[in-house]
Parts: sequence; structure tokens; C-alpha cells
Amino acid sequence: MLDYYNILLLSRHPIFQPIRKLLRLSRPTFQIWTDASGQGYGGHLGPARRPIALYQHKRLPSINLLPPNDFHSIKLPPANIQMHEAAALYLCINRWKPLLRGSNIDAYMDNSGVCEVYGGQAKGTKEVKMMTDAIRDLVMAEDINLRLTWIRRDKNVVADGLSKFAHADDPRYTRGAKMLMQMGKQEKEAAKLVKKIIAADSITPST
Repeated sequence: MLDYYNILLLSRHPIFQPIRKLLRLSRPTFQIWTDASGQGYGGHLGPARRPIALYQHKRLPSINLLPPNDFHSIKLPPANIQMHEAAALYLCINRWKPLLRGSNIDAYMDNSGVCEVYGGQAKGTKEVKMMTDAIRDLVMAEDINLRLTWIRRDKNVVADGLSKFAHADDPRYTRGAKMLMQMGKQEKEAAKLVKKIIAADSITPST
């Protein structure tokens, strides 16, 4: 007997492509921009100038997958940046899925390897493929049409800044990231901006 998930898998057959295109015309479209760094993951929903929401999370040693992958976990080796980049996208989609369900998503990241593996242009390692398959399972379960696009790092400043402020667990860093978003500052200028905010607030950074 076919359940909802298997029907979604079946609908990926090329014979259903014209129908899928017609259905997608009436769907809302959202943008997601994501990035990963040595400190954590960052992303924003909507364009950098007018985001709907921001996301930050500490770097994870592993990620627990959601249905249809119940009780399944994928390890995220520290040196494998592609897995962490893919994890950032997975976490953002999962965070905002109530809003994104049944929509088109134009996702942007500055790691071409993940984009190529997800799009089928490259095989990638077994570990990276596991992570991209997890993204694919998530968007299919939520009836999301995901289009993943590579962009240059200098075009992904906000998500990059958010990923680097994730280690602090401090609202001052989030505030700095929001100012970065509003002012469109580059990475080095953003770090100076955060220091100025802390100094202006006369607060000693916690250790």
C-alpha cells in the first residue's frame, strides 16, 4: 500500500514533470540563505535586506534526522565543511518548515560541492550524500520544491556573519548580526561593529 511519502517518491518520475510545473506556479516562493563556520550555523529566511527570520546554532557533532528518518543520526566530522554546510540548510528548513510547507524555496549557499551533489552534477563522498539525501527527504516530506544555488562568499555576508556569532550565546552578538544585515557590512567590519556594540553597552564579554 502506498503511503504519502512513497507517493511523493513516485511523483519524481519524469512523466509527472508537466504536472509538477503547473502545481508550482501557484506556490509561494521563499529565499533561504545559509552558511557554516568553525563556530556554528547561520541562515536567514528572505533576502538579506529584508529577512523574515534569522537562525543561529552552535556547531554540532551530529545531527538527528526527522521523519521519514526516525531515530537516525548522522555524524558531522569537524573537518568536513561540506557536511556542515549541508547541515546548516537542513536545520534552517526544519526550523521554518511550518511556514515553508507546500512552497518553493530558492536556497543559496557558498559551497559549490554541496550544490553539485544535491543537484546530481557530482557524486560526492558517502557522508555528504547522506546529508544531502536527508535534505531531500525533509523537503519531500514537507511538500517543498527546493532549488539550491551556489553564490560567491562575498554575496553571503549575512549568513556568514550569523554562523560566526553562533558560539557566543550572547544577545549582543545577535544584535551585531542584525546590524550587519541592515548595513550590509563585510566580514571584518562586522567583527569591529560587534566590539563597538559591546564597548558602547559597557558590558564585559562573558568568558
